[in-house]
Amino acid sequence: MGAVVRARSPPSRALRPALLLAAVFLLSVPAVDAGHPLLSSATPAASTRTTTWSLVPRTPGEPPGLSVAAMAYDPSVHAIVAFGAYYYSGSGTYVANNFTWAYANGSWTRLALAVEPPARTSASLTYDAADGYLLLFGGMGPSCGAPACTDTWELAGGRWTEAHPSTVPRTYWWTSAAYDAKAGYIVLVAETAAGISTTWRWTGTTWAVLVPAKASPPIGKYSPFALAYDSSAGSVILASSFNQSCPWGVFSICVRTWSFANGTWTEISSLPPIPTFDLALANDPGVQGVVLYASVPIGLGSSSRSETWILHAGTWIRSSPTTSPPPLWSGPSAYDPTGGILLLIGGVQSARGTPEMWSFG
Repeated sequence: MGAVVRARSPPSRALRPALLLAAVFLLSVPAVDAGHPLLSSATPAASTRTTTWSLVPRTPGEPPGLSVAAMAYDPSVHAIVAFGAYYYSGSGTYVANNFTWAYANGSWTRLALAVEPPARTSASLTYDAADGYLLLFGGMGPSCGAPACTDTWELAGGRWTEAHPSTVPRTYWWTSAAYDAKAGYIVLVAETAAGISTTWRWTGTTWAVLVPAKASPPIGKYSPFALAYDSSAGSVILASSFNQSCPWGVFSICVRTWSFANGTWTEISSLPPIPTFDLALANDPGVQGVVLYASVPIGLGSSSRSETWILHAGTWIRSSPTTSPPPLWSGPSAYDPTGGILLLIGGVQSARGTPEMWSFG
């Protein structure tokens, strides 16, 4: 397939091994009794529908793992698209790539594109409904430089095209984005300094500040965070893992969440303290809300586990599925409207990029 590229070579940059950072951090987490009342989250409320996780059968030609990949549903091709990832090389190391994958009709296809963005992980990928393309921004990769990538790419008609915005978010570490259907543009949150975020919007040609630094939500230093649009509420949701300064003063890590509407961020206080370093967040119209998948690592209880939460009508509700995925750290999720299910893909299990895929619905 052909490609149109407005040429600009990204500067040479050093890869930041996010998974190694996570592993080192988790080893430093103090143990917490699994019977602690906050760990048990009291008595979970029932989900808004009967839901469970199901392991999706493997198919030939699927990715060797999509840990820390950027992933979003593209309605123009009726497929989930994933770009860039760490995958386990089989030699005890992870390798970042610049592969573009599409998932449709129950199978994966690697797209043979003439030009692709440089290899990276931890980028944001969002469908821009106003302009009709997938927008890729940020991430960390060997050719992107320090501290992180700041290039912007558009994927439409089977072609990657590099954009050249006049203003670029300067990101210190993580970024995440979601399309705000009510406002009609992509909202991006970038960690502009350690623990400080700035909120941006994509105008179609450049990036513009929506909420300046220190007025945007605080985020965990060097910790993952994710955005998703809550279609039932008409707001953008931010979930951030904190590795220090948790409001509850009990755990060294926890999750805090915010809602963004009408230009204002508001913290959602109904989520109990989930002791997790990693999470996945996605809109799910089937439950009329947003689904949060959290991996709880060893060291914060007798064993590692995962938790599933649903934000419905402004309140977090713990789901109690009969089956749940194992802790899959750094696994992205996205809603597939063609199948009416939410997919959790890739991730890391037992220090390997697992090719597992789970559906929630």
